[in-house]
Amino acid sequence: MSLYQLKPKFQDQLRPLSNALVAKNITANQVTVSAVLLSVGTAYVIAKPAIEQQALWLLLPSSLFVRMALNAIDGMMAREHGQASRLGAVLNEIGDIVADTALIASLAPHVAKHDLRINSERQTLTSKSLTTQRHVSSIVALSVSSELLGIASNTLLGVRANQGPLGKSDRALILGVLGAFMGSKVPLSRAHLSITPLFILTEVLLLKTCLNRLRYMANLYLMHQPPALRAVTCESTNNSLSLTTVLPNNSIDNARPLEFKEMPTTTVNSQKLKEQASVSFEQSLAKIIGGESCYNAYDSTAIYYRYWLTMPLEDVQKANQPLRQVILLHRGHEHSGRLAELGEQFAKAGYQVFAWDARGNGRSGGIKDHAESVTELERDLDGFVQLVIGQTGIAIEDTLIVASSIGAVLAAAWVHDYAPSIRGMILGTPALSIRLYLPFAIPSLKVARTLGLMSRVSSYVKAQVLTHDKDAQQAYNADPLISNSISTDLLIDTHATGQRLLDDAGAITVPTFVLCAGKDYVVDKQAERTFYEAINTPTKRWQLYPDSYHAIFHETNKADVFADCIDFAEQVFAAPVQAPDLSTAHLNSASKDKVDRLAIKPFNPSFAITRFAMQKFGHVSDAIATGLEHGFDSGHSLDHVYYNQPSGQNKFGHAIDKFYLNNIGWQGIRIRREHILELARLALADIEDKNQSSVKPYQPKLLDIASGHGFYAFDLLTAFTDLQAELRDYEMHNIKALQAKAEQLAISDRVIACQKDAFDVVSYPDSDNTKFDVAISSGVFELFSDNTLPETALAGIYDSLKADGYLIYTNQPWHPEQEFISKTLNNHRGSSWVMRCRSQAEMDQLIERAGFKKVAMRIDRFGIFTVSLAIKTAPINDK
Repeated sequence: MSLYQLKPKFQDQLRPLSNALVAKNITANQVTVSAVLLSVGTAYVIAKPAIEQQALWLLLPSSLFVRMALNAIDGMMAREHGQASRLGAVLNEIGDIVADTALIASLAPHVAKHDLRINSERQTLTSKSLTTQRHVSSIVALSVSSELLGIASNTLLGVRANQGPLGKSDRALILGVLGAFMGSKVPLSRAHLSITPLFILTEVLLLKTCLNRLRYMANLYLMHQPPALRAVTCESTNNSLSLTTVLPNNSIDNARPLEFKEMPTTTVNSQKLKEQASVSFEQSLAKIIGGESCYNAYDSTAIYYRYWLTMPLEDVQKANQPLRQVILLHRGHEHSGRLAELGEQFAKAGYQVFAWDARGNGRSGGIKDHAESVTELERDLDGFVQLVIGQTGIAIEDTLIVASSIGAVLAAAWVHDYAPSIRGMILGTPALSIRLYLPFAIPSLKVARTLGLMSRVSSYVKAQVLTHDKDAQQAYNADPLISNSISTDLLIDTHATGQRLLDDAGAITVPTFVLCAGKDYVVDKQAERTFYEAINTPTKRWQLYPDSYHAIFHETNKADVFADCIDFAEQVFAAPVQAPDLSTAHLNSASKDKVDRLAIKPFNPSFAITRFAMQKFGHVSDAIATGLEHGFDSGHSLDHVYYNQPSGQNKFGHAIDKFYLNNIGWQGIRIRREHILELARLALADIEDKNQSSVKPYQPKLLDIASGHGFYAFDLLTAFTDLQAELRDYEMHNIKALQAKAEQLAISDRVIACQKDAFDVVSYPDSDNTKFDVAISSGVFELFSDNTLPETALAGIYDSLKADGYLIYTNQPWHPEQEFISKTLNNHRGSSWVMRCRSQAEMDQLIERAGFKKVAMRIDRFGIFTVSLAIKTAPINDK
């Protein structure tokens, strides 16, 4: 990445001018030559007159901007108006080199004059007077070299090397800044001190650019051989039909042992494969029923999907024998049609297969290649899976996810956050860490987003670096549904989600197969391996394809990849479903290990300084002062977070308060509140529907086992005027706050505030006199690591709810500042606020074993807090 990524947006602004020039019969080549003449003329002004008139330096940034505009315009005229020619391509490349060389060389007279004056003053030797001038010569040479490497790559390898960090646009920016700096009439004596480090930095960045492009070209050249199939071929003839059959190679060199768990392997019977191969290819395809459809996502966005079935859908629903299904997720920029061959292979193996076009991709609705966050796509995926299950009747335990690249990140995030009990997942080259080829790319994009710039990022990925297969390359380039950019929001959040998954991969317990491409220029292979080693499942497999590019499902050895995927699917489906017991995760788990590691980490002075500053000066911020007095996890503290109104003793305190309330964790808390209200409204609406036949208006009863100050509870009581609530809390000062708030809202007749311990069995009487319709447990289980405490509370909640009553519960499966919080903030008990983040799988298992079934879930865009809605069924022990 570099400033080159701004080009599409820049071109959009210049397109009307480009069209106007064409209308006046001006050619692209004339614009190209004009840009070169402008640069050469500017170089002359900087080299000669600007020596005496320093204000003329201001011509440099304006000239460079016009030149970049002309370069963009000539390209649009060539592409969009049929003016492309070989002469134009030559003029464009030579013109850029001449213009760059002239502009950079125009700095030499200024440097020479200044060096001469300094050297004569110091009476140094003449041989040392060219020291600074050598920087200019070096920059010219490196700049020309970087452009020549780009040309050579395009000519010899068919792909232009545009790697940064200092491309043409970036060099123009540096020269423009230099021109503005000198034009401000800074004395040359000072300018010399400032410009010399700039020259050195520019040389280093240009050298890095050349090395990046050389490495890119070398990889393309030395690794251009396509991966070979691990196979032997044989000819089989039946009824004059000839068919080439790919047979797996069973040599020891290609064995792919599974780690941690010995799984049943499939013995290959070559004779049987030959007999199967004699069956007509057309007949096998006729057994696959393909189709397409669409549905509306939760926000009414149209989602398109395809399917490949072994029988009509109505027969799938009525099937007596157990069936299996696969859900395919495409890579970024693409669509479900790109996975048609993989879908057909799974269908021929006996699976019912579904594949969607994610929102903003392919034929689905939404802004092109955009989502507010990965968690929005997770919600889409959860809805799609539920739709498929509803259509086929195949249980989620008999569902396998197969995903590619960004789709694989989405699949892993969904499994991590929603904890579905799927049979397994296959992740092809997961984009856990995208290679962006520019230092500080993500921070730069965040700054650009804050400034309202660069809403989209153009993709540098070309078909030639995705696959060796020439036909696949042509299909990719010709596919009108494939986009060439991604929204900045989604790119930033995909990166953040990848980092979150790497940090908390131990929470994933689903059988997983990771496919890694040895020649992957798109994603970091080491990140894939780190993730694989960290996932906490005894059933996992790693497969490296040494010669493959990123798009392994479209490579020349895709038959091997398909076979490996189906082999893994057969193995996980052959084994019985066996979810790990997570009830003792507080004693032995990845989350427990993380807390233990944080406890023994070496002293960090930054945490100590932060804690000292908060204790000494935190009183100027009202929110921090409240946290220090009552605990940062207390109801008093959460009131400030919910109100989100910065306040303090002075302007400085107000600014500190605003910064504190804007913290990512507190943003997540406020989103959690909205999710609680959303799911509570769903539950109360369903309860109202079920009681419509009542003669009197039904008055639902709400139980909150740890209300704090009851912020969301009073929101519900205000919205639902028939709702009655029992609000409990352990702290007496919270009970008084609840009573005062009820009196203030004039709803004391509908609110009972009582002091009870959520983790004490006596708080939950066995009497049937008071049964509740809805219970809420928000933010309380997260405060305690021991699972016996929520087990006690959940048993009491179960007894307190009516049949088919609802439970709304929250969880914190991950937090980006877990260490910072434990080292700097105090809890309501006055000790360090140490949290063990329960995985969602662990929390859901506690809920299920207490006799509830999860029916809906929400998660904030950061992946920190979840809110789930569960319905009372029967405890597992009773079942």
